[in-house]
Amino acid sequence: MKKFLIYAIFFEISLAGLGVLLSWLLKGRFFLFTLSGFSLELLGSSVLWTLPLCFLALLTLSPWQLKWSLIKKMEEKIDQTIGVYLVRCRVWQIFVLSLAAGVGEEFLFRGTIQELFGITFASVLFGVAHALTWFYALVAGLMGSYFGVLYLKTDSIWGPVIVHALYDFCAILIYRLNVAQKEKQKKREFLNDL
Repeated sequence: MKKFLIYAIFFEISLAGLGVLLSWLLKGRFFLFTLSGFSLELLGSSVLWTLPLCFLALLTLSPWQLKWSLIKKMEEKIDQTIGVYLVRCRVWQIFVLSLAAGVGEEFLFRGTIQELFGITFASVLFGVAHALTWFYALVAGLMGSYFGVLYLKTDSIWGPVIVHALYDFCAILIYRLNVAQKEKQKKREFLNDL
């Protein structure tokens, strides 16, 4: 579990480095975006912009999720891949991983790819990068568009970074709650069968 966490955080942060490298190679500048623009007002707004995404996570990842087969397949794929590691992480580890994902992915996808090729291309590529299932890729692509619009609206990389990090944190905690509920249900069923 510790190796997974280290590799995952390293991978996510390295995406920011890839964004910087692409910026330099294609435009001769290290950042195509400004690192300024962070404020308490932006932080507060970003928390509010995260709420609809957390509601989406409740609909797709929680014990009270919509019972659509597409969501079920997505959940099964998460269970088989990263889910086994995420349920073992402590809350502070999930926070650090979520922050790394917010910084790394937004520096690359919004701060570099969107700046170079536009919001549509960046969002499609973001979806493809998250393609555990085609439905997951579609949802991630739509979220990429949401982050892209937020980037344009705030004229700051920090809006999408904060929203992305908070959403990931919220979604992983909701996912863990769902796994815990399923485990309790299995134990109840086992005891009832005795």
